Amino acid sequence: MADETQLESVADATMDSIADDAPEAPAEGAAQAQEGQQAPAEAEAKPEGDAPAEGQQEPQKPAPEDYTLEAGEGFNVPEDNLKSFQDACKKAGLTKVQAEAMLSWHRDFAGDVSKAQAQQESATLQAWQKQIMDDPEVGGANWKATVADCRRALAWADTDGSLRQLLKDTHADFNPSVVKCIARIGRAMREDKFITSKGGGNRAMALEDRMWPDMQV
Repeated sequence: MADETQLESVADATMDSIADDAPEAPAEGAAQAQEGQQAPAEAEAKPEGDAPAEGQQEPQKPAPEDYTLEAGEGFNVPEDNLKSFQDACKKAGLTKVQAEAMLSWHRDFAGDVSKAQAQQESATLQAWQKQIMDDPEVGGANWKATVADCRRALAWADTDGSLRQLLKDTHADFNPSVVKCIARIGRAMREDKFITSKGGGNRAMALEDRMWPDMQV
């Protein structure tokens, strides 16, 4: 290898080869010329940074600009979040114009995010509705009966309407699994009628009798 060859050549060097490579001593005149030269003066230490010279006062930094940011119409940002953003801008040394530019960017970004979320939600609801209508149990020709069954079940179980409001707020009233579950409960609650032995007409069977026929009191 090249490195090993170099090490060997250095190790095998004789005193004669080392003497041959030694620099020649300077001539007598050259030595005297060097003695007559003065050593260069050391450079004076310069003050670091922009530190003022001795006797001068350090320039005072301007006070940070005081301002109040406004979210603007249509940008529903919590007041605490807006105050935190404003304090961060001041701490970073941003002017009011710069801070307002940053807030404008956040406003546009939040609008884009909300728009994308709305589009995604709309696509999900459309997919759910198609899935329900294509389901032979609850959709198609059975959809009207499904709606009636769901309303019957919710009217019985959700007496204060809080569950129905939750379903509307979360759009879970279009979720196929939720719809099928509630519809099955309502279907079980239908008033089953039968012919009596005396032929006296039909009568409604109580819900508890249909659901727990073996638990008569």
